Amino acid sequence: MSEKVVKILGKKVGMVSYFLPSGGCVGATLVLVEKDNEVISRWEKVDCTSMSKGKGFAGVMKRFNAKGQPESRGTHEYRRHIGAIGGRKFPGRVFKGQSMPGRMGGKQVTTLGLKVLGYADGVLSILGAVPGATGSKVSIRSSNR
Repeated sequence: MSEKVVKILGKKVGMVSYFLPSGGCVGATLVLVEKDNEVISRWEKVDCTSMSKGKGFAGVMKRFNAKGQPESRGTHEYRRHIGAIGGRKFPGRVFKGQSMPGRMGGKQVTTLGLKVLGYADGVLSILGAVPGATGSKVSIRSSNR
């Protein structure tokens, strides 16, 4: 039997760089955990869930990495537009899920299998990027990956 999944709420404090003896550098995220729990010190990998940073209204080039229109050959004021989105008589409509301009970010994101570097004085150090802005709430649970 696997042990019970423990979820802990924390607050993203910021990011730091750890310099390795080999000369390399790794980025880590610091998360402030409210309750001191002996289970946290045993964690090796965690899953982090938070609201991603909101980017506001974005076009297709920023939102979906679209190519856009050519910069020459008579193009006028359509360089960053989407281009063709559907057929004429067939299918006679635009399919659901078509990449269009719209609001980007600000959604719940879960990052799986992040390595825990250490835990001391209520601060959990996690290797890599935890979703969300600095100061946002983060839900952390032990990972089974």
